[in-house]
Amino acid sequence: MCKSTVCLLCLLGLIMSAVGILFYVVACAPLCNGCSGMYENVAGETMTTTLAMHLLAMFFLITACVLFGVALCCEQCRTKCGYMVGLVVCCGVSVLFGLVAVAYFASKFPASFWSEQITTFVVMLIMGMLFGVAALVMAIIAMACKGREEQKGEKGGSGTKKGGKK
Repeated sequence: MCKSTVCLLCLLGLIMSAVGILFYVVACAPLCNGCSGMYENVAGETMTTTLAMHLLAMFFLITACVLFGVALCCEQCRTKCGYMVGLVVCCGVSVLFGLVAVAYFASKFPASFWSEQITTFVVMLIMGMLFGVAALVMAIIAMACKGREEQKGEKGGSGTKKGGKK
């Protein structure tokens, strides 16, 4: 039963990370047909730093999405503790960079100066980060469930002693 739980959690993590990537990509796009994108004229320190954090968050979320997909298809990867720790680390780093991007941008631009485009940009960054948090939760639960499965496997056994005798 726990193997199917780990598969389900990997599938949910894959979906959550893919939706988070989608929000991060939409944050880069212009709001309307004639509008410019948020990063179109990256000149100041604020937009350069926000762009760097945004791209790093998206890169690590893409890596986590791939790792969720591989874990979904490969039973050996699902059972390796190092692989699952790497998945949790990628999700966590993505959330951290997303949080830094939002916090840094919001600290440099007071909310009273936000236009509709800036508000949409910040909301898309926050939504991408929240879906990254959901993927992180799925990765942590999958790793914990994998650990319980290994403990059950050690206690279980066929009831035979060494050499095949009961």
